[in-house]
Amino acid sequence: MAEILINMEGFKRAVIRQSAPIIEGYVNELVSIFPEQADAPKTGRHYRLPQGGSYRASSPGESPARRTGNLLDSISASDVREESGAVVGEIRIRARHAILLERGTPRISRRPLVRTAIDEFLRRRG
Repeated sequence: MAEILINMEGFKRAVIRQSAPIIEGYVNELVSIFPEQADAPKTGRHYRLPQGGSYRASSPGESPARRTGNLLDSISASDVREESGAVVGEIRIRARHAILLERGTPRISRRPLVRTAIDEFLRRRG
């Protein structure tokens, strides 16, 4: 029986090198879904803005409607990296109100941004 010797560090580097572009593509695809979800038609209340114009808010359970763009502008993807033996791609959302929209508060029902984007990503991937 022949023995197969594998250089584990070299193998690990090769796996990371080959999987990083795939993970990066997935992260970028997920990030591209956020504006699609924000710009999708909403069924919530219609508001007239003091400075003119109007917009339709999202209903509970819908992803947040785009109003100022601050939430979407706060989203960024980091470089894919190796961390504790895994290949990691990270999406950061810096807007403070993102977590309040995602989880809801005692006074505001949930408007999940991340959950709806992940659901759409998984739907597309089959």
